[in-house]
Amino acid sequence: MTCYIVDDDPVSRTILHHYVSQVDWLDLKGEFENAHDATAALQTESVDLLLLDINMDGMTGIEMAEGLIEKPIIVFTTASREYGPEAFSLNAADYLVKPISQQRFLQAMDRVRATHQASKAPQGQEEEVIFVRDLKSLVKLKVQDILYVEALGDYLKLHTAQRFYTQLGTMKQMEEKLKPLGFKRVHRSYLIAIRYINGMESGNVLVGQYKVPVSETYKPDMMSIINQKKL
Repeated sequence: MTCYIVDDDPVSRTILHHYVSQVDWLDLKGEFENAHDATAALQTESVDLLLLDINMDGMTGIEMAEGLIEKPIIVFTTASREYGPEAFSLNAADYLVKPISQQRFLQAMDRVRATHQASKAPQGQEEEVIFVRDLKSLVKLKVQDILYVEALGDYLKLHTAQRFYTQLGTMKQMEEKLKPLGFKRVHRSYLIAIRYINGMESGNVLVGQYKVPVSETYKPDMMSIINQKKL
């Protein structure tokens, strides 16, 4: 995998350079002290991974990531813990707080490699997955295992038959990601997998073994889907 280091601190760049050199499947293509130069470089040579600082003059790492149309895998490297929510809302693979130990860096690289391999799955064998938080780790969750998604303030609960996973984000973002994969909005706070619909009961749609409320706005669409499934 190719990568760039973007950090305005020369000491941090040196440390990250050393860590990258110890990972035989990483190929460092460049180092930048500001986000503007790194963004320009990506226009001519894209990379698989960005090791991206956040607090930089001119343009922050968060701003750079938000502005990229084609995003590499991103691992944020920062001295501040406060930007975690923004980082993971951008689907960052990890968030490393300085000083970064080599062991912690290697843990992050394991996640990066898993993300990269999932994105490069062969056509015809590709399995849709998303990465969600599980305690302090990122885990791979198969989209086909998700029964429904529930919105709780700034967080989402992704329910499977066995358990649920909590992820920072909005229902709008999740709907845009899952709608093309067979999911349907049934309430301002609920998104369900059409494949698991078993019927309607007292204003609820039966999804697997769960009852999910359906708002009046979405009831006609739900009845149409259920009738089609019966056919």
